[in-house]
Amino acid sequence: MEVSPETRMGAVELTVADLDRTLDYWTSQIGLRVLSRENGRASLGTDTEVLRFVEEPGARPDTGHTGLYHVALLVPGRQRLPRPRQPGVIVISQLPKASTSTFL
Repeated sequence: MEVSPETRMGAVELTVADLDRTLDYWTSQIGLRVLSRENGRASLGTDTEVLRFVEEPGARPDTGHTGLYHVALLVPGRQRLPRPRQPGVIVISQLPKASTSTFL
């Protein structure tokens, strides 16, 4: 099966228990901007939405599964990649015409 070259990634949507705490982390430590926020939902990104959060107060992590330990974000070019502000960020690869992997 061939994947169409027109295929694009959409925003990653996550449910969170505390939207304020979540937004603080992703804006102050990772460097994304809040693009919109209303009714317990928020959209973050650079120029385009890459993350979407839905607040469910009291939400707890699912048990019995490995869980989510990474998120892949596609931003429109390296020049738009936010500069992480958290100590200990490691950039794994920066290959020409390839992706950049950043691990926190």
